[in-house]
Amino acid sequence: MSAMMIGALALLLLIILIFLHVPVAVAMAVVGLAATCLLTGNIQGGLSLFADSAVESLSYSGFMIIPLFILMGGFAGISGLSRDLFRLSAAWLGWAKGGVGLATIGTCAGFGAICGSSVATTATMVNMALPELQKRHYNDVLSSGVIVGGSTLGSIIPPSMIMVIYAIQAEQSVRDLFVTALLPGLIAVLFCLIAVRTYVWMNPASAPETEHSDFGEKIRATVVAWGVILIGLLMTVGIYAGIVTVDEAAALGLLLTLGFAFFRRQLTWKKLIRELIDGAGNIAMVYFILIGAKIFSHAMTESGLAQGFVQWVLGLGLPPLAIIFVLVLGYIALGAVFDALAAMILTLPFVLPIILQLGYDPVWWGILNVMIIEVGMISPPVGINIFVFHGMRPEIPLGAVYRGTIPFVIAGLARIALLIVFPAIATVLL
Repeated sequence: MSAMMIGALALLLLIILIFLHVPVAVAMAVVGLAATCLLTGNIQGGLSLFADSAVESLSYSGFMIIPLFILMGGFAGISGLSRDLFRLSAAWLGWAKGGVGLATIGTCAGFGAICGSSVATTATMVNMALPELQKRHYNDVLSSGVIVGGSTLGSIIPPSMIMVIYAIQAEQSVRDLFVTALLPGLIAVLFCLIAVRTYVWMNPASAPETEHSDFGEKIRATVVAWGVILIGLLMTVGIYAGIVTVDEAAALGLLLTLGFAFFRRQLTWKKLIRELIDGAGNIAMVYFILIGAKIFSHAMTESGLAQGFVQWVLGLGLPPLAIIFVLVLGYIALGAVFDALAAMILTLPFVLPIILQLGYDPVWWGILNVMIIEVGMISPPVGINIFVFHGMRPEIPLGAVYRGTIPFVIAGLARIALLIVFPAIATVLL
């Protein structure tokens, strides 16, 4: 059996295992080790690859940002900063019909900047925003749509954990990824707001009449949310002005969220231990995925499958934009089935060389890659974020959730097209 055939069978087996709900990290590590042993004919050498990959991943200082962001998101929830953010968004965006829906989008954007995960943003907004939407008699379609659709902002708004992992895997600067994501992230928020307003305009009965907040309420909400504003400003200005590194900004954010939880007397020993345990589990999961990805990528390189795929795609003679279009469709399909992180890591060894061969900026592609996969995660008929929402609120019909996400899928495709046609939107700040 040829090396490339072994690589192809390994890729097929990996996809089957993921479909069978085998943990992604385990599937990549097992398949990668088995393929490496077959390719080298040396079982001992294949097993030593696991040790080497584990030591390399665990000792790499660049990964320190991952636990910092994960813990920061957890303590933000404990401290009540996320509730302050929702009140702030509701006060300033409630002027329009469907204002609480707009506020949910704004909160998703703000929480995404703290959390960096669309799945976590979905789960948080279900508990925080859905009761407010239902209390004001928003219909199920709009209520589910703004939460699931807005959750995609969790990975696009910097700082984002998935962007950090892309930067590490693609050997790019994390700061460059965050700077590049700033304008596309703002555009993503704007397009989601437009999607809400368009849906409410086409379906007036979906949302109640406008709830106006007077200027005093706006000021009170802003004052209450001073902690969220302070953390956001310190991290954003610090990173973009070059005052602090991304790691230092993440450490500062974690320290501040922990401090708010403590001084607001929300941080009990029980909550602290539970958050540390939950955080440790999430951190371990990410590290295991990175170790498994390194093993699997090594196997794909050894087999020559990745290089062969690159040459085959380039040999088709398609213009660069056509190849990008094909990749967009493929990633949306993957995002509908896999978690965004798994989809990105699985395909990076195959796709990134194509992007480089075509002369595109790998930093620009990183932003586009995240945006594409996130659209897949809210695309029917699968869409992981859809099932996270439905799993937490099964009383809302799945059909209503599907219908609610359609405007946001359209908005996502529109911003992807905009970034492809005008790549300078991302790179202008570099």
